[in-house]
Amino acid sequence: MHETDMSGVKVAVLGVHDHHWVTGDRFYHDPREYQSEHFSYQLWLVKSGCVRVRMNESEWAVRKGSVCVFPVNLERTVYTSCHTTWLSIGLRVTVFNKFSLFRNVNLPTQWTITEEEQQLMESWMTQIITNKKSTESHKKLMMNGMAQTILGFCWPHLSSLSLASSVHHALPEWLGKILKRISMDPSCSISALAHDAGFSPAQFRRVFHQHVGSTPRDYLAMKRMESACHYLEQTTLTLGAISAKVGLRDVPYFSRVFKSAYGVTPSVYRASLMENSATEMK
Repeated sequence: MHETDMSGVKVAVLGVHDHHWVTGDRFYHDPREYQSEHFSYQLWLVKSGCVRVRMNESEWAVRKGSVCVFPVNLERTVYTSCHTTWLSIGLRVTVFNKFSLFRNVNLPTQWTITEEEQQLMESWMTQIITNKKSTESHKKLMMNGMAQTILGFCWPHLSSLSLASSVHHALPEWLGKILKRISMDPSCSISALAHDAGFSPAQFRRVFHQHVGSTPRDYLAMKRMESACHYLEQTTLTLGAISAKVGLRDVPYFSRVFKSAYGVTPSVYRASLMENSATEMK
């Protein structure tokens, strides 16, 4: 299992655009229109030409093969001196919808990527644009998942801190330790977690909900099911062993809880994984 719980990172796509500008196109980005947009950013990938950006007393030239990230409320004038194409995505990036993941990142920023990285970024961003046009609910899930992939891909260029460290820097110290313990040992009890955090059970329930947005019980139940999926996918442990590892009392109860969460029993889930693996190998 991973040592750090990353489930609190929330990435939502706010808008996507495939820009095709001709020489002389210009746009003024007024920050007053985005005062209510908290934790929101724009990520650009220039495919051809050059986008010029004036902000404060500086001017940037964002050329082909460059990626940049701006706070959405940054005042700027954008213009082109040649035919230019680029992709932009509006993102809301938070930790448990409470804190900005970018709180320790110096923005705006830009960097250059390799041709191979350019192709990957273009592919992911194009998929987001395609899914954004769909009204199907599962497409939104796919789109936000792809945005998370892009965030993970870009993170080493955004901060010298690891993504895990940045997540935990945005949380109270006690909560970071509690989330790590849950990730390492989902069989732990809520009373033990409250004791480790230094709160009474009632206080713990209240402050945990304030920071995470769910009760300790609901969060622990979710993490137990995520851990169960990991063991089913990555190990050959029996259902009894998995049930014990995630803190559920017996296999029948574990199966009921798992089916309630995912619509199938653990046995069916594992069998479907094996069937898909066998199909891919043909």
